[in-house]
Amino acid sequence: MPKFGRKWTGKAWWKELLMTFLGTTISIVLTFGTSHLLDQKAKKKAGRQMAMMVIHDIDDEIQNYKDWAQEEKEAFEVAQYVMGNLDKTDSMSKDTLNTIYNMLFHLLDFTLDDSKERIFNSSPETWKNIDNPKFIDIVQRFYYERRNYHTYTNTDPSFREPYSAEDEFKLVMEVPNRGDRLEVLKYVVSKSMRDPRVLLYFEYTPARVRFYDHVVQEWKQKSDQCKFLMGITDDELKEYVEKNNRTGRTVKEHELIGKWALSMSSDNHVETIEFFKDHTFLQTYTKKTQASFYLGSISAMMTMPGKWSLVGDTLVKTYLPGTTIKLDTSDVTYIEEMKDSAQSYIKYYEKLYAKENEKYKKKPFREENSYGVLSIDRSGEKIEVIQVTTDEEGEEDNEPHYMLRTKD
Repeated sequence: MPKFGRKWTGKAWWKELLMTFLGTTISIVLTFGTSHLLDQKAKKKAGRQMAMMVIHDIDDEIQNYKDWAQEEKEAFEVAQYVMGNLDKTDSMSKDTLNTIYNMLFHLLDFTLDDSKERIFNSSPETWKNIDNPKFIDIVQRFYYERRNYHTYTNTDPSFREPYSAEDEFKLVMEVPNRGDRLEVLKYVVSKSMRDPRVLLYFEYTPARVRFYDHVVQEWKQKSDQCKFLMGITDDELKEYVEKNNRTGRTVKEHELIGKWALSMSSDNHVETIEFFKDHTFLQTYTKKTQASFYLGSISAMMTMPGKWSLVGDTLVKTYLPGTTIKLDTSDVTYIEEMKDSAQSYIKYYEKLYAKENEKYKKKPFREENSYGVLSIDRSGEKIEVIQVTTDEEGEEDNEPHYMLRTKD
């Protein structure tokens, strides 16, 4: 800076002016240079985040096609067994019949979620941040193919469902004892598996499965290529997914103490769990059962004790012996004509739960430990539990559940 309060010579004046100019210039260069570097870094990070979002979108679609293929394969195996034993439907298990029923009336839902595609195409700035034309070309090709395949699965004859909702209604109305789910399954499956529309649908199953497998291979190659082009590892993508799927923060032990209700509970199915300071817990499940021959509900409450611990953000629950089931029939009333049916129904449950109680005296409700990754919202009143499950093919699925703090 110039030094005032002294006599200036020409040389000194030029020297001070030069130093002032250099100092100002350096200051400007540092300020704008640093700002430019930070801006470039932020854009690069934004581009990388966008790339991971898109790759995750591709991987999600891959998983959808894998799931559809697996469901079709399993249903086809069951269908082959049923078609070869149509004279034995009365003795088939409920699970077997239910598999066929769901395939006939609750078919695969080929919906299209293009929300991430719209984000990707929302602004030219997005592509500039990614700065990889090859990557952008591959992604655009994927979105083009996805729309074509979506149209194909919703229009091609091999994917045409055999029955409509109206067909289901008409079939169920033909069942004499419609209140008995097993009787409905037996009747509908026995009749439908002789229908040419159903037989044709199942004949097309191998073709549909081949289509799913082809799409999976095609898009898996695109996903791997995109990761390679952007230098994104599988672990990095997994971390991105986990981070974006969690909006809360890690739960602390003292925040877990108390009673929680599962948000999926209903009037007839209520599940709670209470965590105590001594690292024990008590989980309860109450189920209310109604029937056509009595008024009110038969209530059964299962109480399951155990131990808990927090390992990082993961809850570990270990069930202990001592599970009990209590039956409450005080709410049940019936007319004289229904007395035998109602009392027989109650006795059935009394024997069933007495047998279960004897079993749980010596062993826990579940032998294995129960794991879940926890995060809590800002209010401290809601916890998200991510349970990681693995299917027969080793594929992981993260299923969220929610617990709400109760005041009682």
